[in-house]
Amino acid sequence: MTSAPMKQELFEIDAKGKNHRIRPERFTTAGRNSSLVIDGRATQILNYSAFAVAIICDKNDNRIFKGREKAVFKVEDMEVQEIEISSLYVQDLEGERRKIVFEVINEPVNVEKIQGFVRGFFVCDEITRIKKSEPDIPAKFKAAVGSLQDFLIGVKTELDAMEHEIRAKSIESNSSEIDGICLVITNFLTKEMPRFYEMLSKELPQEVRENSESVSECIDYLRSKLGDLIYSAPIANRSYFKPAGYAGDFEMMNQIYRDNFEGSSIYAKCMHKYFIDQSAAKAVKNRANFLLKKIEETCQNASGEIHIASLACGPAYEVQLFCKKLNPYRKINFHFFDQDLNALQHAQRYILESCMKSGVSNVTCHFHNLALRNILGRGFPEGQKFDFVYSAGLFDYLSTSVAKACVKKMIKATKSGGKIIIGNFDVSNPTRGVMELALDWNLIHRSATELSEIACDSLRDVSVEKEDEGVNLFVVGRVQ
Repeated sequence: MTSAPMKQELFEIDAKGKNHRIRPERFTTAGRNSSLVIDGRATQILNYSAFAVAIICDKNDNRIFKGREKAVFKVEDMEVQEIEISSLYVQDLEGERRKIVFEVINEPVNVEKIQGFVRGFFVCDEITRIKKSEPDIPAKFKAAVGSLQDFLIGVKTELDAMEHEIRAKSIESNSSEIDGICLVITNFLTKEMPRFYEMLSKELPQEVRENSESVSECIDYLRSKLGDLIYSAPIANRSYFKPAGYAGDFEMMNQIYRDNFEGSSIYAKCMHKYFIDQSAAKAVKNRANFLLKKIEETCQNASGEIHIASLACGPAYEVQLFCKKLNPYRKINFHFFDQDLNALQHAQRYILESCMKSGVSNVTCHFHNLALRNILGRGFPEGQKFDFVYSAGLFDYLSTSVAKACVKKMIKATKSGGKIIIGNFDVSNPTRGVMELALDWNLIHRSATELSEIACDSLRDVSVEKEDEGVNLFVVGRVQ
């Protein structure tokens, strides 16, 4: 809040409507305690202008102000300015109050300085209010957050200074030099960051861990302190702010698959690459190749026209890879299901582009803009049975009951002897803490046993496989 001009008429007009008098703009201190101290005694200020000050006092105040007086203008307990004043007039108000107006002599009241004092006190009040309303975060956890904050600020400060120097050079040398810096710093972050995560985990007392509200407060505190340092990385920013409504959307998958230094600064590029070099992100990259092999196996073993369905397909990167090279197979129909129309449009563009560049002509793509609730309610489109149905990342977000219901719909849409594959992150995911703490990317992790139990009642030849990182599990089975 700021001190605002009092509502007033700026012009006084006489009976003939000819003479105009402009009155100086008057202010209050907007609820702040302001006083005029005369001869060591403080009296409440009612309003002020550059050339006058009005005070309020009791009618029984026996002080008599004559001639010129020295006075101090104060806001709260701080002195703003010493002024010289002379009494203009006295006005009795309702009750026992009296208004005395003083003219300011020689030097005007520093209105702007007073407004600055008022603003400053409101800032102090707001900070105090926020501090009082802050949850009781364990001191050692705060210290651990501070250590990580200091570390990241140090990295950013050095990189920002370096970037300024690099940008002054010829453009031709910039890209390679920046890439070299990013590789070194990303490797450095990968080595150094785990000790901070361990420290953060260690400094959460057991009583806090057992209280979900307290844990949430600690996480919110961490994000408030580290947000600007973390969310400058494009993948962290997208995961946390969720422009598609959820983490793990198709563009996040693309960021992982592209595996580039992305960001508006060298620091942002390094943080981005650090996140996409973590085990969970490596598993996402690996699962594209894992599913590619399963698609090729299906095509090799199938007779006649082939139909393959991807549930919650995202960018369908594994199919992009499949279509980048000629294949000897029969006609192949890919059916893509996703609730995000943007994901389907992206997949369509890049799959067709891959087919055009490689000369592939035996692939037909069908895109279905359906949410999971549509499939659970009505099933897959009638009249089509698939040779292979898979879902790479959907089950990471499904409760066990919904996951089992989804498996039943997948089985119903698959030919006898057809294959079903369901992906899910393992409980041993070493990046889980980073994903949940920093990125607000929360998955339902499952063990191999838990994942196989979702599907084994209705499938045969059930096995659980892993991609090369060993983080993303896949239950593989055939329909009875």
